[in-house]
Amino acid sequence: SVYLDYNPFKPWSIPDSLQNSISLTNFSATSANLVGKIPDFFNATTFPSLVSLHLSFNSLQGSLPAGFAGIPLQSLWLNGQKDSNNARTLNGTIKVLQNMTQLVQVWLHMNGFTGPIPDLSGLSALQHLSLRDNSLTGPVPPSLTKLESLKVVNLTNNALQGPTPKFSSSVIVDMLTNHNSFCLPDPGVECDSRVNTLISILEPFGSPFELANAWKGNDLCS
Repeated sequence: SVYLDYNPFKPWSIPDSLQNSISLTNFSATSANLVGKIPDFFNATTFPSLVSLHLSFNSLQGSLPAGFAGIPLQSLWLNGQKDSNNARTLNGTIKVLQNMTQLVQVWLHMNGFTGPIPDLSGLSALQHLSLRDNSLTGPVPPSLTKLESLKVVNLTNNALQGPTPKFSSSVIVDMLTNHNSFCLPDPGVECDSRVNTLISILEPFGSPFELANAWKGNDLCS
């Protein structure tokens, strides 16, 4: 295990030599002045036993490595990545999450992630999902609302579309409807079918943020 949290280091990147630590199970460097991209060597071949990766509040940039899909991660913290100008530096889609089936806790809030929330039905152990303060779009997949393991979900401050999702009463939900682009404020109430059709047309194009952010309500012509 490696724990380097809250040290005032000069800017540094995750070193290539970390690849030699094939028995690594926990790597934590929260608020430690990390810069650069998350290396592609974060994959199942290099780290077959890594269960916890905590890199919150640094200046990491770029997208999530595709290799994340094969790592047996249970806890992933990447929230709050920004540069010296407070611009959010971690971006791209979060599609890789759908193949990270052992996740229990995911903190990706306060970043620049775009595109839709993927189908997370395979994450049967997921308890905490924090995606607020990004630029996510598209409808919230019904599979997320049906996850029996889910305890906390944060979706505020995105441009999510479609009907306001209705979660179980046992789930703690942070999802301000006026900070998203849901068609109606009431959870579980379906949109006008024609609005759903137009939203579905945008999905193959990645549900562009500019359209999702501007297009609110249940009026087909607004």
